[in-house]
Amino acid sequence: MSELNVKFGEKEISLPAPATAADAIKAFDRDALKRTLAARVNGAEVDLYSQINIGSGYAAIEPITLDSRDGLEIIRHSAAHLLAAAVLDLFPGTKLGIGPALMDDPRYGFFYDVIAPRQLTEADLPIIEKRMKAMAKQNLPYRRENVDKKRILEIFKERGEPLKCELIDEKVQEAASIYYIDNSPFIDFCLGPHVPHTGKLQAFKLLALSGAYWKGDAEREQMQRIYGIAFATQNELDAWIKQREEAEKRDHRKLGRELDLFSISDDYGQGLILWHPKGGIVRMEMERLLREELEKRGYSFVFTPHIAKRQLWSISGHEENYAESMYAPTSIEDEEYRLKPMNCPFHIGIYKSSPRSYR
Repeated sequence: MSELNVKFGEKEISLPAPATAADAIKAFDRDALKRTLAARVNGAEVDLYSQINIGSGYAAIEPITLDSRDGLEIIRHSAAHLLAAAVLDLFPGTKLGIGPALMDDPRYGFFYDVIAPRQLTEADLPIIEKRMKAMAKQNLPYRRENVDKKRILEIFKERGEPLKCELIDEKVQEAASIYYIDNSPFIDFCLGPHVPHTGKLQAFKLLALSGAYWKGDAEREQMQRIYGIAFATQNELDAWIKQREEAEKRDHRKLGRELDLFSISDDYGQGLILWHPKGGIVRMEMERLLREELEKRGYSFVFTPHIAKRQLWSISGHEENYAESMYAPTSIEDEEYRLKPMNCPFHIGIYKSSPRSYR
């Protein structure tokens, strides 16, 4: 019988081969396995029940636990797949886009882009979430298979998934992994890893629905993006929901409208403020306070234009380095101008306006 040499921290043991990451973790620490979602084998992330294949030498095993950032990412990515599975179950014929975890967005934790047979509405979200919870209770395993590119394309062509086929053509060289959830119509082309089964997903909520274009291209297919949030525990989810509710109460857009301070409209441009009389008073008082504090600290005040000849921004280097963040040039009497990205060229102009000595 062949053996597999495994390291867990400073400990080393040999296991009968073949063995999975779960086998190795269980052999070292049975309790640790209960908290583990996936693992790293010699630094590479793998599913918990994937066989360890390293050839010769030792396999260094590191659990990815529920309470880690990497564990949270796996939970959210797996929840995105569960969302897609529920949508496919409820709305047969749905076409799938992508469904990543979101780790740095304070509003959401994951999304999946879909083209459903009919337009989805906010009223559908509780129905989809209910189906997700029912599937979670069934402890359905996430299965992984490594398949060559030709076979993966055949699978998704047979399923009528043109967008997935496009991704496979672009991203797969020779072979890749596909995931499916038992007893569901869901299959996805994905690197993984995922939670071992849907029962690990107990704390999630669907939040919003929006429009999206395939690959962000307005000339391509229009899709619907379903957003959700997921955590390792219900306590974490409840705390996040409460924090979100409190933040919404203090949202400046909500307060501005309710207190008649200002208004915002897409008719004028995103984030452009229309100050109402009451808001004007607040703004002037804030500006007065700021001026007083600056004067106390020895600041002098200057005023400069909001626009200048394009050549100035070329000389200053702003156009070369920040062109993508600047507004497009505009032509005035056959001369090109640009809105200022910064004040420094104007302040240099003030400094140059009179002779100065280094003394």
